[in-house]
This record gives sequence, C-alpha cells and structure tokens, in this order.
Amino acid sequence: MKFSIITVTYNDLDNLKVTYCSVKNQTFTDYEYLVVDGGSTDGTVDYLEYIKNNDSRVRYVSEKDQGIYDAMNKGVKLSAGEYILFLGAADTFYSYDILDIVCNYLSYGWDAIYGKCEYSSGAKKGELIGHKLTHLNILLDKWIAHQSVFVKRDLLINYPFDLKYKTYSDQDFMIKIQTLKYKLKYFDKIFCYYDGLGFSASKENEEEKRLEKMNMLKTYYPFLYLLRLCGHVIKGYFGW
Repeated sequence: MKFSIITVTYNDLDNLKVTYCSVKNQTFTDYEYLVVDGGSTDGTVDYLEYIKNNDSRVRYVSEKDQGIYDAMNKGVKLSAGEYILFLGAADTFYSYDILDIVCNYLSYGWDAIYGKCEYSSGAKKGELIGHKLTHLNILLDKWIAHQSVFVKRDLLINYPFDLKYKTYSDQDFMIKIQTLKYKLKYFDKIFCYYDGLGFSASKENEEEKRLEKMNMLKTYYPFLYLLRLCGHVIKGYFGW
C-alpha cells in the first residue's frame, strides 16, 4: 500500500465527513484511510462504522488518548502504508489528483516531500502556509504545515512525535529528520486546504507555541536561538 492517510479527531463529526469525502474522491486509490478517534460521543463512531462497512480502505480506532500527538503516534503504529499523511478533520486535498501527483514525486526516492497548504477558513482564509525548512525561514517563523507532508512510515516509527510538545511536535519531527540528513524535498505547490481553526491555530496557545519554538531553536540551532533571544530583549527594551 502506497499511502496511509490518518485523521485524528474528537467529537467533530461534521468536519470528519468533509475530510473523508475529499479523501474518497482522490483519483489515486492505493491508500487506506485511518481515523484515530479519542472516544467521541457525537455519533462519530457510528459514522466510522458505517463508512468502514462500505469502504474497504477505511479503518478506525476509538479510545481515549493523551492528546493530538499521542493519537498521531498511535495512528502510525496502526498504519500499513509506505508513506503517511496527516489530515485533520475539516482539512481537504487541494484537488482530486494530489495523490497521483505525489506518487510521481516519490519515485525519486525521497524520505519525505512537503509543500504548501491554503487556509480554507478563519481570519487567514486564502493565505498560504508551508515553507522550505531553511535557517532563515525558521528564524522568521515560516514553518511547515503537516497537512502537506508525506513522510515514510519507517521514519515516524523510528522517530515518533515528542509528547513534550503540545503544538509543534510535527515541526520538531521535520527539523530532526532534516538534521539527521534524511532526503527531504520541498515543492512550491499547494497540496491541501488547511482548516485553520484547530488546536495549534488557537490564539489561546500563542505563548505555548512561542516557548516551544524557542526550545526547538535552542535544541537544533543554538545560534538562531541566541539571535531570537536578542530580538526579544531588544523589543522588550524599546517597548516594541
């Protein structure tokens, strides 16, 4: 099997339906759709049972977890595809042939390929997210969007998402495998629509996101960490 498309969800039935519809309409069919549900009580499990009985590519599990990244790690272990893509509930493919396009890219032997997403809702609707992992982009807070990342399952098994990060463990994973010299390829192409209203996009998580970014810089790019730290000091001094 070429792809495992994994959706992590909890009590979000209407948006899950939107994502499944986008997945099943792909022209490339060598994939499985795996849903990791956190024990929903809104009818999600009944819906998953229904689509599983009508689509042999659908599998699901419904049980409590320790958060988004714990559920994503669980999905990886349950998956059977060579490459994995995570789509959140309400996220959708940019066009019907994305899996066909990506499959052609993978023939070059990349360990992971990634591109862009377009915000489909929220204050940033129509804007693009997803940038090449360079020192400058990371310093400027231009990160990836995991909805546009196709990565080998083996890498996610060997380097599972770090649960100490609540909002940016996906960024940590990508930086880690790039630092370890795996073959990553960035394409200046939109792969998915990103809902933009999920957990990591919430304004309530802004401070946590800032601290996690600083921690990643300190871990992988000490020089960039010092530059960012100096920037915060200067801003604080001048009241910017």
